[in-house]
Amino acid sequence: MSKKHHVTWTPEVCTAKTADDGTVSPAAYEGTVTLKMPNYEERISLQEDAPEVKKDATEAEQYQRGLKFMRHLARQAPPFVVAVAIKRVSDGVEFTSFDDLSYDTDMGEVINEICGKKIGKYSVG
Repeated sequence: MSKKHHVTWTPEVCTAKTADDGTVSPAAYEGTVTLKMPNYEERISLQEDAPEVKKDATEAEQYQRGLKFMRHLARQAPPFVVAVAIKRVSDGVEFTSFDDLSYDTDMGEVINEICGKKIGKYSVG
């Protein structure tokens, strides 16, 4: 697989935050994640196999559908994860795999980003 089909990014948990008053809070983690982006068929399959939502679904039903969809995408994520290199700044704990991410509650945000990138817009190059 060509590396032009890979994307590496810095997850939000690894980015410093700036408050409205200009105060900067350093990131609690540092690092990157690299994904092999799904091809057309894989991307369509990820969406096609997702749980359906009724037209007249309540807000609670829509929320549950969203959770099921994220869970569905997360289950399909490991083959697309090429590299994980995240370190918790406070104690040096390293996350080097999707499995590592899945056992730490703070890394749920990173898993959500992985899921979003798998079905989001992507251009080769």
